[in-house]
Amino acid sequence: DTGPGIAPDERERVFEDFYQIGNPARDRSRGLGLGLSIVRRTARLLDVPLTLHSEPGRGTRFELLLRTVDAPDRVAAAMPTPAGDDASDAPEFPNLRVLAIDDEDEILAALAALLPTLGCELRGAHGLAEAEAALDAGFAPQLLLVDHRLQGETGPAVIQALRGRLGPVPALIVTGDTAPQDLRSALGSGIRVLHKPLDGHVLAAAMREVTQGAPT
Repeated sequence: DTGPGIAPDERERVFEDFYQIGNPARDRSRGLGLGLSIVRRTARLLDVPLTLHSEPGRGTRFELLLRTVDAPDRVAAAMPTPAGDDASDAPEFPNLRVLAIDDEDEILAALAALLPTLGCELRGAHGLAEAEAALDAGFAPQLLLVDHRLQGETGPAVIQALRGRLGPVPALIVTGDTAPQDLRSALGSGIRVLHKPLDGHVLAAAMREVTQGAPT
């Protein structure tokens, strides 16, 4: 790119989760600070060299050195179908009603893309008021999936308020917080905590764990 470049003392930190140069207020309209950390993880998994070249005031270049492979149709023909990936397989959570509460539209959109593929019926809300409106409209969730830090609210408080109406419905807290006091607050709630960036397989395993044996 032809941006401001990256200072030498920042060139390792830009690969950290949620780290952004020049965004101390964590303005989410400027991204989440996850792109480069995902690139580095993926490159390591694929054993692909990743290098950074930057000149302050002129710009930055990231390079991935990729090996050539067979044409995609030949690769696909040679690859076995993983167990459980058959399109005819029944969804893992058929008709499971999930209420997801997060104040970031991007997170709700990602869940709206993922959870229906697992068979879930999803409602999204930005906070307690919208969640209660969903309940008032007749939606009876079987699982609460709640961000820890909402606008003026916390995940444990929102879950407690909803359980006051629903009873002991299973719940998961999702957090991107890294500050020790915030993590203590989430973990001290006694509710299972998952950390962003959230892997779909990790989420499914946690959903399976907390909903097994729960009333329908």
